[in-house]
Amino acid sequence: MTHYIALIHKDADSGYGVSFPDVPGVTAVADTLDEALREASVALAFAFEDWQGHLPSPRTLDVLRQDAD
Repeated sequence: MTHYIALIHKDADSGYGVSFPDVPGVTAVADTLDEALREASVALAFAFEDWQGHLPSPRTLDVLRQDAD
């Protein structure tokens, strides 16, 4: 099974945001962390349904850490 690393974003005055470094444009936002993770899963699945076989390659955590972006 392929795994994509998710980044969780949270500012003091905002909800939780989730993004995927290897899947640009797929994000989710919600008031709680649990809701944000559920929404992120749905968003990722929806995007992959649409892309059918043209999935980006996931990078390892070590490789992502070396990426300045």
